[in-house]
Amino acid sequence: YGAWDCFGESLMAALPHQHGLRLLHVGNGTSVLPEGLHAAGYSNQWATDISPSVIATMRERTANITGLHWAAEDALSMPHHADGSFDAVVDKGTFDALACSGQGHRLIAEAARVIAPGGVYIMISSLESARRAFSARDVWLNVETTHVVEPGGEGFVHIATRTGATS
Repeated sequence: YGAWDCFGESLMAALPHQHGLRLLHVGNGTSVLPEGLHAAGYSNQWATDISPSVIATMRERTANITGLHWAAEDALSMPHHADGSFDAVVDKGTFDALACSGQGHRLIAEAARVIAPGGVYIMISSLESARRAFSARDVWLNVETTHVVEPGGEGFVHIATRTGATS
């Protein structure tokens, strides 16, 4: 899916520039996106993955970074996070992995629940067609897609804005 150098600029352009932005990474794995975003000033981040061992590795790797929190949890069901508790959700490949098993729609629905009205879902995907996951027009608007081709990787950045409607 490419490195920070490949997707960092598109990601930063899509994120709201507000103090205290609440950001959630779903299915983070060992990605350096949280670290890159923290260095760029986003200091209120939660990064999750279903694997406890990955989370332990990432906690150790980022122990010196204040404001970066880690949790082992399933992106399809995040009961520890209240409705509307994040301003942005970042997904780098998680939708692609779940779509293979027919679970992509559940990820999008759970993200819609935890994103505050006006917040954004930023999906980095190898699939241009992944933008169709935001077809529930009562929840999402302004879906934009950017094709990113850089020496570090290639993919699509889909950005969907959350409406004020309930999911």
